[in-house]
Formats: sequence, C-alpha cells, structure tokens
Amino acid sequence: MMSNQESMFTPPEQSGQQQERMHNTDPREQAGSAQQHYYEPQPSVNPYAEDYHGQYQESQAYEDGYRGYSGPYTQHEQGEKLRPKQPAFQGQRRTWLIILIVFVLVVSGGMGSLLSALAGMLSSIVGIVIVIAVIAAVSTRPVPLPTRTFDVSEQPVLRIHNDAGNVRIWRGQAEKIEVRGTKYVSRLFGENATTPLEYTQVDNGLNVDVKHWSSNSLFNVFSVTLDVYVPESCTVQIDSNAGSLNISGIKGQVRARTNAGTVMVEQAVLAPGSELKTNAGTITMREATLGERTDVHTNAGTIHAERTLLQGRVTLLTDAGTIHFDGTLDPRGNYRMKTSAGTIHVVLPSNSSFILNARTSMGSVTNEFGGTAVGAEPQAQLDLSSDLGTIHVQRR
Repeated sequence: MMSNQESMFTPPEQSGQQQERMHNTDPREQAGSAQQHYYEPQPSVNPYAEDYHGQYQESQAYEDGYRGYSGPYTQHEQGEKLRPKQPAFQGQRRTWLIILIVFVLVVSGGMGSLLSALAGMLSSIVGIVIVIAVIAAVSTRPVPLPTRTFDVSEQPVLRIHNDAGNVRIWRGQAEKIEVRGTKYVSRLFGENATTPLEYTQVDNGLNVDVKHWSSNSLFNVFSVTLDVYVPESCTVQIDSNAGSLNISGIKGQVRARTNAGTVMVEQAVLAPGSELKTNAGTITMREATLGERTDVHTNAGTIHAERTLLQGRVTLLTDAGTIHFDGTLDPRGNYRMKTSAGTIHVVLPSNSSFILNARTSMGSVTNEFGGTAVGAEPQAQLDLSSDLGTIHVQRR
C-alpha cells in the first residue's frame, strides 16, 4: 500500500529519467553493435558532448564551422563527424617565404650596388695611374749611364734582357764587350732615380739585365737604350718586351726577340740556329746572310730583305703582312716564305737555279721565269704560300 502511494508521488522528472533509462534506443549501446557496421547520422549539435574533463558542454553552433577536436579521443565520439583543422604552420610558412623573397631581393640589390661601387673605385684608380704615367712620360729627359767594359775571350756570349728600350749591337774591339747606356727618366719623379742595371760575367759570357719594374724605378725610369760593342765573332741573345733591336756588323748565332718593336740586321752573318722574332713589328735585313735553320717570324708586320743571301734551310713567316725578298738563294738550300694575309714579292738574279712551288688561296701567281724548274742542278727548293694575296716572282 505504501509502495503504491510512493509511486503515485514520484516527481515527474525522476519518472522521465527512469523511463529513459529503461528504454535506451542508442544503437551504439545495443548488443552486438561492435560487430555491426551501423551508421546513424548525428545531429549537427550534440547537447551531451563530453570534454576531456569528463563534463558535458554544449557543442559549437553549426554556423561556427568545422574545427578539430583538441581533447583526448573517447569511444562515444566514433559516430561524430570529422572536423579537420587547418594546420597553423602553413600560414607561417607562407609568411616566412615572403620574408625570404624580400630579403633576397634586398640583398641582391645591395650586392649589385657594392660591386658597382668597387668597379667604379677600381676604374678611378686605374685612370689616375694612367694619367700620372702619361704626364710623367711626356716630361722625360735622357741621362747617360756610366760606360762599362768587360774582358772576354774569343767567341763570347752576350745575353741582354731589357723590358723597355732599344738595344743596338755593334762590332767593336776584339776580346772586349763595352756597354753604353742611356736612361730616360721622368722630370716629375725621376731626376735622381737610380737604374737597376745588373751585370753578371759568367765564364766567357756577359749577362746584362735591366729591371724596370723594381720599387725604386716605377714611374721614374721609363726606358733604357743600350749600345753594346762586341767582337766581330759573338753569340748574341736579346729579349725585350717593348723596343727595337738592331744587330750590325757581327758574325755568329743571333736570337733576337721582342714583343713590340722592329728587328733589323745589317751587314751581319747569322750562324745556323738563329732566330729573329717580333709579335708586332717589321723585320728588316740588309746585306745579311741567313744560315741553316734560321727562322724569321712576325705575327703582325712585314718582312723586308735586301741584298740578302739565304743558305741551308730558312723560313720567312708573317701572319699578317707582306714579304719582300731581294737577294740570292744558295742552290743547295730549302726556303719557305709564307703569309696568311699579304703579298709575296721575290726578286732573284736571272742565273738562279730553283724549283718553284707557289700557291695562293685567293689571289694570283706571276712567275717571270716561265716554268717551275729554273736553271741547272743543283736547284734550291723555293716554296711560296699566301692564304690571301698575290705572289710575284721577279727576274732581275
């Protein structure tokens, strides 16, 4: 009786909760739900969403959009919709990428400005140096150097190195080498400048070395001209960067080389193995004899020979320039004259004996002797070649 009365006065709230607990329609809590692949769409708002503290809180409104769940994963949320959250680092990556691009552009512009400034500074320094050098060069004056004399024996060897200045070799006294020099100094800087001129006597030879680019001669001494008197029979070796070379009245092997300047041989007999070479300049031979294996070569310039005798095997070669030879050929020799761009003019006596081989890639060949085989044996071999230019063999 009492139980019936108590049930009659049960509060409505408790009655509803008991009924709800008595009949649970959630399929996830039904028997066998773990084995069945059952899916029920969930409402967009879950009034009983449990946070990671175990308490219930209302879910975000649907209008707030999807976002990832930051709490621990629980079993009852298996039916929830997935709410992917945009990774925060993607936005940061774009920001850093923009900053990096701006930094590279700024640094590139700065490096370009720095390089431009350095290039301008270097150009200014070079310009100042050139102006000073020109001013000093136009105000030079000659200063004679002390004469030096060295005793040598028969057939001495003379070696000369002169970076800037002319070198002239003359026939002098027997068993003596005499060096006379003139330095050209700047009126602005070099009135009292010393000349670094070194003499070294080794065995039966003399070495003469002019050092222009030492610390005490820069802008002071611009060139040194040497006049050297040697015995008639003498071996001569000359190296020059800028200057003319003149060899006169001697007999012996001559190796004369200059980068920029003319080479002249007069009334000299060049022994076998001689060489005359300039990179830019004319080579002239007058009343000279060129012996076996003598090479005459200019990269840019003409070769001019007058009253010259060729013996043995001799080569006359120019890369850009004309060749003019007026002389005599030893009939037992082999002679080659070649130019890459220029004419070849050869004047020979009427009684010459030679076999002619003349060819040109672009130009004409004129032979006043008529045939290619001229005179009686023995006959010299004469090879004339021009890539661009005419060839003329004249009979004197």
